[in-house]
Amino acid sequence: MSERPGTTRDAVDIEVRRGDRRLILVDTAGLRPKGRAASAVEFFSQARARQALARADGLLFLLEAHRGASSFERKLGDLIERSGKPCMIAVNKWDLVPRSKRNPETYERDLRRTYPVLDYVPVRFLSARLGAGVWEAVDDLLELIHVAGMRVGTGQLNRAIRFALQGAPAPLKGLREGRLLYATQVGVSPPTIVVFVKHRRSFTPAYLKHVERSMRRVLPFSYVPMRLLLREDKKRKKQED
Repeated sequence: MSERPGTTRDAVDIEVRRGDRRLILVDTAGLRPKGRAASAVEFFSQARARQALARADGLLFLLEAHRGASSFERKLGDLIERSGKPCMIAVNKWDLVPRSKRNPETYERDLRRTYPVLDYVPVRFLSARLGAGVWEAVDDLLELIHVAGMRVGTGQLNRAIRFALQGAPAPLKGLREGRLLYATQVGVSPPTIVVFVKHRRSFTPAYLKHVERSMRRVLPFSYVPMRLLLREDKKRKKQED
């Protein structure tokens, strides 16, 4: 292994103990655009890195505090979001940032602009060289993995829907008013919630994003991926017809 960035070729499994828990940390090869793979070895090492992402329970998205994000690193946010895995953004080498510029709030705000699809993901600042904040980030990720596997009751989900409706009126398309009716959780890791609605086509992506953010505020899923699936309530539709 080398400290130089981009020199890791394969995904390396590292077994560690944290209290009474046995953890497998997977140090992946750096991901790059496929067109820039310089050799067959590099191509297959990147494929193995993607496989490691698929089999992981949770992800530590490791960034270097003193470097700006590359164009492809920005695209990694979309890849992480699509994976549906709990994620912690770990900003490494925080100790190398000049004290005059070491402002966590400003740095995090810039991160949110760079990775808008990960706006719910928590951020930790650490220094692997000094051993500062490393295990705290791991512990936080373990908690996120636990939360992503939780289920909540229908009553709690329906209260979350009512809260979302307080923040914005139901969408209107033509003469048809979309309406949120009730919800049920159908899956975990990521938490997957089916929301039964009236006039499904009235719901815009922007309004659904509002619903998701509102529900996060009152459910335990504030910091983990959450999937909302809209389903037309056929029983009520027949009654109205």
